[in-house]
Amino acid sequence: MTGYLGKPENKGIRELAAVPMLLQIMAILWKERKFLPNRRHDLYSAALEYLLEYRDQARDRESTLSAEDTRRVLAPVALWMQEVLAFDEAERKEMHEKMQRKLDLLEGRHKAEELCQNLVERAGIMVGHGKRTYMFRHKTFREFLAGVQLKEEWFEPDRITMLVDHFGEDSGWWDEVIKFFMAQSNEKIFDCFMKELFASPVSLDFSQKQKNLLAQVIEESPEKRVDALCGALLNEKESSAYRQRSILDSLKALNQAVALDDLRQFKKDGIALNQDINELAEDVIRSLEKATGITRDDKKQTRVGTGTEEKSGEPDRLIRNSYEHDAQYILIPGGSYIYSQPKPKGTKVKVPDLYVAKYPVTNKQYRTFIDFLAGKPTVNDVDLSLKLYQEALQELVKSKDSAVKGLDDYLKEERNLVDRFRSKYDDNRKFNKENQPVVGVSWYAARAYCLWLTMLAGKSIEYRLPTEQEWEWAAGGKRDETEKERVLKVRKYPWGYEPTPTTKHANYGQIEGATTAVGSYPDGATPEGLYDMAGNVWEWMGNLYRKDKNWKSLRGGSWYDWSEFLACSARGSGFVPDGRDYVIGFRVVRPSPPVK
Repeated sequence: MTGYLGKPENKGIRELAAVPMLLQIMAILWKERKFLPNRRHDLYSAALEYLLEYRDQARDRESTLSAEDTRRVLAPVALWMQEVLAFDEAERKEMHEKMQRKLDLLEGRHKAEELCQNLVERAGIMVGHGKRTYMFRHKTFREFLAGVQLKEEWFEPDRITMLVDHFGEDSGWWDEVIKFFMAQSNEKIFDCFMKELFASPVSLDFSQKQKNLLAQVIEESPEKRVDALCGALLNEKESSAYRQRSILDSLKALNQAVALDDLRQFKKDGIALNQDINELAEDVIRSLEKATGITRDDKKQTRVGTGTEEKSGEPDRLIRNSYEHDAQYILIPGGSYIYSQPKPKGTKVKVPDLYVAKYPVTNKQYRTFIDFLAGKPTVNDVDLSLKLYQEALQELVKSKDSAVKGLDDYLKEERNLVDRFRSKYDDNRKFNKENQPVVGVSWYAARAYCLWLTMLAGKSIEYRLPTEQEWEWAAGGKRDETEKERVLKVRKYPWGYEPTPTTKHANYGQIEGATTAVGSYPDGATPEGLYDMAGNVWEWMGNLYRKDKNWKSLRGGSWYDWSEFLACSARGSGFVPDGRDYVIGFRVVRPSPPVK
């Protein structure tokens, strides 16, 4: 079973194996069938079938009801507990009455009291608390069955509206039910749900929790249609920047070329409420074009892996690197400012023009690097052999660059580069979604990633980690519109001097309990459009914090740390270059103009 769970296509149920009860049932199902469902909904369905009927058959016992009929009885009860009681326990008398109504519609004479006794003593689905109440042994079984019942009732008036009204509430009471319901949906249900959701005030300003739930709904829905999403995107009168961003993120996740015409219309008509939304729309268009093999004859769409600039001689404000799934780099004009750290305090430093990655490196981008190391490159036009890269890595080891001190020993500890550089948390469901920032990678691994990008781009461009001075300037530098030079004082936070950090600005203080998808906090972006410069993950810097300890510098704060670390001047310390922590990721920079 371990080998089966290890397959990429079974990633969803592999994560469920962390739940002891489900792991036990999975082991039993595997022993009997040598096969497991690869969708969460189907696994719960199979687990219930085993508990309700198959286990009795294996023991040569006669079940009171078939598994199918028992579900027909339990599903309305589960939804009643969810919607009416809003509680996980029910009075026995009330539950018997609810069950009996359904049992009377089935063939045979069945008593609710006997069924409940069987569910408690033999199936183990329910437990009795004293002599007065029943509850499901595991809450997720009740939530699963409530979702099953909603599938039967979805077309009734206001059922979809009710789910939208409860979408992503702070209590989380409806979250799992909504996911289980949508996991059974067809394209019609999916489109109806999206239409209702993006017409509701709920979607005007999604919380991070609601964004996460939307991503999970899209991922788990078996059939998906983009009609309602495209219609909401083109609705100029009833929208907000948050709603537009959520729709665009959803269309990118759905990855259906049929949305291209509407996306292009969205750009052509200037419906985007700000420049960042416009750039996001372009990003989605590019993603869909790449997936469908469509190309455009547009000079500004040139791949920038080679460092191509506009013919005017002026560098682009935003460029994309095709080797990183079109990762965006934003030009941060250089200038002078009072750096927060040097001694004596108040030292003025100068920073050159620099392209800075819009987001920290994501799991999706980093896995492309790991795939290259595994001998299965997934980016187009890769003219780089693994052997050549390995030789370059050894040259780095032998170089006089003091920053890579210890790299030789680090590589000798584990000679397989995939195992050496792979994220420590690549299988952890809290941190391994494609658009989450990669964590659990050492400073050496981040440096190795930059070397890979540099070799792909050619000798004219160097991709690297930023220095602290560069990072602080990119995070907090501010252009004075009345002067040609930058002002000397940087902003306190990436978004400005005020307000103090809130959950709209950054992921910090363990509020979310893990990293969030990059770009989730538009209110916390810099004026130039850099995201996650505060919170989510600490970012490895190119320079040392302390030479005598070989500690590498960190900037930006993380999802785990408190708000004082979100300031542009805040530093993280004490991490050695081989450290692999779930609060640390990295961001890449490259010079402008390219290195000659």
